[in-house]
Amino acid sequence: MKRIAAVALVLLVMVACLPALGETDRPLNLPWIDSGGTDPFQSPWFDRSSMYTSLVFDFLFMYDQQGLLTVPSLAESYSVSEDRLTYEFVIRSGVKWHDGATFFVDDVIFTLKAYLLCQEAAYKSFVLYIEGAEAFMNGEAEDVSGMTASGSTLTLKTTMADALFIQRISEIVILPKHLLEDVDPMNIHKDEGYGSFPTSTGMYKVSETSFPSYFKLEAYEDYFKGAPKIKNITFTSYVTGGQDA
Repeated sequence: MKRIAAVALVLLVMVACLPALGETDRPLNLPWIDSGGTDPFQSPWFDRSSMYTSLVFDFLFMYDQQGLLTVPSLAESYSVSEDRLTYEFVIRSGVKWHDGATFFVDDVIFTLKAYLLCQEAAYKSFVLYIEGAEAFMNGEAEDVSGMTASGSTLTLKTTMADALFIQRISEIVILPKHLLEDVDPMNIHKDEGYGSFPTSTGMYKVSETSFPSYFKLEAYEDYFKGAPKIKNITFTSYVTGGQDA
């Protein structure tokens, strides 16, 4: 996972550092290495080796230059109680999904609950020790008792101290509640409607798909950290016989 994070970090730093070079409409062409040639995309909860995940989707915190998830993203900041069991996250305001809808703290809660119920979530242990998580997952409770929100503040109460909790919780891509709340959370990662043309809050949005050959991204001009200077990226899957777009 460290290697995957490092590859994504290199691309993110490269794109973010381009202001000195000026904007360009010339496409950046990249290989779609992780492509299996399928339509729709693999869920961002599972596609950890494709660079597109880090460009299109967002997390609570992003990777720093040491490969740690400490850079504020969808969360502006966090604080931890003295016993290291309670975390408070200030969720960023003013963020828009690619379709123009407003991002809310409810999207984070929706994502974490759906992740608990998703049958094939690979790293469910990351959130299992949130208080009440197992009871909710097993159908013994209608809600997660240790997961609450007040205004833009998300509070997570855990049952054990974990020095890596911020890193673990920030490995989970945040998904849009307004587009997925009617989808069975047990199979949310297989939803073909969302998977065919995913909407998120990241610096790029999907603009065109032609499976299994290629897909295109364009800069999200309303990105809350500022639009990237490279305006277009094309991912081509040579492994599955794709041709240059």
